[in-house]
Amino acid sequence: MWFWFALASAVLSAVSVTMNKWLLVSINPAVITWALFVMAIPVYASLLLWRGIPNFTIWFWIGAVGSAFVFSISKTLSLHVIKEHDLSEIYPLQTFSVLFSYIIALIFLSEQLSWLSLFGMLLVVIGAYVLNSGKANGDLWAPLKHLL
Repeated sequence: MWFWFALASAVLSAVSVTMNKWLLVSINPAVITWALFVMAIPVYASLLLWRGIPNFTIWFWIGAVGSAFVFSISKTLSLHVIKEHDLSEIYPLQTFSVLFSYIIALIFLSEQLSWLSLFGMLLVVIGAYVLNSGKANGDLWAPLKHLL
């Protein structure tokens, strides 16, 4: 069942990125980030009315404010990059977010290291590298030279 959720998430993410690129022609990236926060308020308010207000600790508020702050900065930066560059330049590097998420999950969420996950990460890195090397006119080492 998780496969279908992951596939649907990938499709919806692609639609979201395409819509963002289209909207960024005429809208400031900070406004789109602000709209993402504001549009979620009715959903959260309806859940509060339906389920009631839960008890929160200070750690909840620290986590909520911290994640909102980090999300707003990262989303605004990513929208600026999407606005200024072609998606074909950005998304090969965006694939590394999977690698960074896994490393952070190992550190903070006590995820287990497995051979299958390492193999998957290796495939992601190789795939991103091959996608970038295709633009280098046959020079397999050009993306690495450019990065260094």
